[in-house]
Amino acid sequence: MSEHTDNRQQGLLTRRALLGAGTAAGISAYAGCLGAGSEDGDLTVALSWDVTAEWTLEPYGGVAPYFTNVFETLTRPTPDLEIEPGLATEWELVDDLTWEFSLREDVLFHDGTPFEASHVVDRFQPEFEDSAPEWLPLSGGTEVTALDDHTVEFASPNPIPALPEAISHPNTGIPHSDAADNEEPIGTGQLRVTDIDRGEQLDTEPFDDYWGETTEYDTVTFNVVLDNSTRVLELESGGADIAFELPPEQIELVEESDGIDVDYAVEPIIIYGGINRYLEPTNDRDLRHALNYAVSQSDLIDSVFQGLGEPARSPIAPAIPWSATDEVRTYDYDPERASELVEQSSYDGEPLELLVSNDVVVGGGQLAESLQAAFDEIGVDVDIRLTERSAFFSENDHAHISLYNYGSLSAGADYRMYASWHRKGIVNVTNYERDGTGLHNVGEEVDELIEDGFTTPEEDRTDDYIEAQKQIIEDAPIIPIAYKEYALGIRSDVSGVDAHPIMQATDLTEASPD
Repeated sequence: MSEHTDNRQQGLLTRRALLGAGTAAGISAYAGCLGAGSEDGDLTVALSWDVTAEWTLEPYGGVAPYFTNVFETLTRPTPDLEIEPGLATEWELVDDLTWEFSLREDVLFHDGTPFEASHVVDRFQPEFEDSAPEWLPLSGGTEVTALDDHTVEFASPNPIPALPEAISHPNTGIPHSDAADNEEPIGTGQLRVTDIDRGEQLDTEPFDDYWGETTEYDTVTFNVVLDNSTRVLELESGGADIAFELPPEQIELVEESDGIDVDYAVEPIIIYGGINRYLEPTNDRDLRHALNYAVSQSDLIDSVFQGLGEPARSPIAPAIPWSATDEVRTYDYDPERASELVEQSSYDGEPLELLVSNDVVVGGGQLAESLQAAFDEIGVDVDIRLTERSAFFSENDHAHISLYNYGSLSAGADYRMYASWHRKGIVNVTNYERDGTGLHNVGEEVDELIEDGFTTPEEDRTDDYIEAQKQIIEDAPIIPIAYKEYALGIRSDVSGVDAHPIMQATDLTEASPD
């Protein structure tokens, strides 16, 4: 547990006074409804994510690759965010444009079909017909070729040194080529699906012919529990053995409960305010600097996230090896300096629009109100506009400030540098192509540094990315707030499960009844 987690204990009595009686009563009543909970041979996991959603039908048979251990990737992120073999045993950069992956030869899909290179081709090639998804450092025109049954080649028009890290992303899991046609999820993972109740739960059991080790449990059930308080109630009552993303305001109560352990992990994800540097008056750097000096990250973490998280400095979280967290300039909380900068800026008193969606940043509404108060203190008026996730990304180019929850779900964050800070990245490209501007992209020099980092071997690209982060923070199209941290609740009679920095990559292989 991190130092700031220990500090959370100091606020225990205060929070218990606010939450204790009602929550305890609710837990007691709920426990009576659920009964005894899981049997020794059954593991029940309460998720904050719907792994059964219909949108996952293509190509995964209606099961998200996140959390479930049903699908596997070619490479995997370790808890230290290094990469290790997954379905690939080794990989080699044949030349600047070509990677070659050797595949495991003892792998079967859940229907008994041998896993071969053709399945990798079927998974990836359709992605590159026109353009690659923003989380892969590949371009349209990339060719994925089966050299033999257990060797596959990725050849791109541009250098792709970060490919092994990028394809540790959970979204690159390999389904059976016919999975979508069968409307049934068929992967190679340690768990195979036995039943799906859409919007409710996913039932799985260990795959007897799995190439590696499997959990000791007879069954693993993933329950879709989107409501934060309900996940806590299920964990407290024994209706769930593991619960992801405990709500910050209830963590102290859970830690005090008998029979429950809480583990923590800081994710490679940053919560930040993105400032539109092309829209008046936030196109004035003095005003952007003022907004940064007006914010106390530690106060926001304590008040909004109940101490869960770490103060952010750089746009890339320190879990990523080339984060510049310790090298960028800092904007220590200084409202007096912020007020001076507002006075010398072009700001004329007109309200700035702050766009937020609680579906994009959990607690985003409360965070927005806290920022509004901080900016009011330095003489900047802010109007908050709360929107749904579906509208957020189409409307953020009209806002002065937008609250984001962005980061990496793989062992590499190259794609995030490009997506958020390059003029042609997914965040900026619409405005750039329409009128030659963007949202948060700083300029050609940073674009070139990102391009160089994107196409340079690891030992050299660190310098490019660190310099790019320095220039981004100096220009201040971002108000860094927190590196996201989550809490994983685990009943004490379950062993072998730890919080992974990439929450969606949590491994249940060593899970066993204690």
